[in-house]
Amino acid sequence: MAQITEIPMNGFTIQDAVTYLNYPVADKSKPASERYQLMELGLIVGVLTLNDEVELVIKIGGGVEQYTRHEFSAKFEVVDD
Repeated sequence: MAQITEIPMNGFTIQDAVTYLNYPVADKSKPASERYQLMELGLIVGVLTLNDEVELVIKIGGGVEQYTRHEFSAKFEVVDD
């Protein structure tokens, strides 16, 4: 079973966010039986800074989306095997 990495609750720094590059992420809203299937996982592909806030860029399916630490923590978990 995959281990889950905790995200700091006080927001990302650029250095923290860069350490998550190329990590797979699982959508917390999916049932456990589907959450870790290859086609359901996203991949952290970039780091973006907007308005003094660091965001992660995640490739999911055919598109990319950006998330603040708060949004990311609410929706995803990092899968660290």
